[in-house]
Amino acid sequence: MKIIDNGKHLDFGEWRIPELTKSGLECYLLYGVEPGSFLTMVLEGDVHAILSADEHNRAHFHDIIAFLHNEAPYTSWGSPEKMKSYMEKVRAYLESQNEQKGETNDRTEATES
Repeated sequence: MKIIDNGKHLDFGEWRIPELTKSGLECYLLYGVEPGSFLTMVLEGDVHAILSADEHNRAHFHDIIAFLHNEAPYTSWGSPEKMKSYMEKVRAYLESQNEQKGETNDRTEATES
């Protein structure tokens, strides 16, 4: 996965994915936020996802699937279990990073006093 801007944005390159879907993918892949129903169906590997797609996602469905296949971690999509596990891991990682930053800030404040 190509992450740019200090890990806050995904590089979608030439993938023709609707903007709202890109936003949902970023929130899910980078922050472990559960996406809307269409993207959840796609990430869970539900073959009926295309039936619930709006006209924009239907027109670019191939790009969405190709992006996941080529760019997203294989552990992040394919089944409801993979999706749940991925979200838990991302959230735990972000929480540990925030705790480490808090400890660093605490130490900095203590040395400045």
